[in-house]
Amino acid sequence: MPPKFRPLRPDKVTPQGNPMRNEGGEIQQNGLYSLPEFKKRTGLKEWAIRSARRAGLRVLYLHGRAFIRGADWMEYVGQKAASASPVQ
Repeated sequence: MPPKFRPLRPDKVTPQGNPMRNEGGEIQQNGLYSLPEFKKRTGLKEWAIRSARRAGLRVLYLHGRAFIRGADWMEYVGQKAASASPVQ
């Protein structure tokens, strides 16, 4: 008897039908993003967000929820880019 495969849930499939594709998004300077929305837009996983927070990314907490401002993200990326050594 062949193995049974469960169909993918509709909420896990992208418009192109590929569940592994990261659609990403844009971070606006004046935007405020919930942590799940920020992770979805940047494609960063939990461990990367934790590393960024430890390295100085500012996270705001309101009513038990975490938010990241677009301006804070851009400042963090700018600082990391300035301190990064050039690739040779």
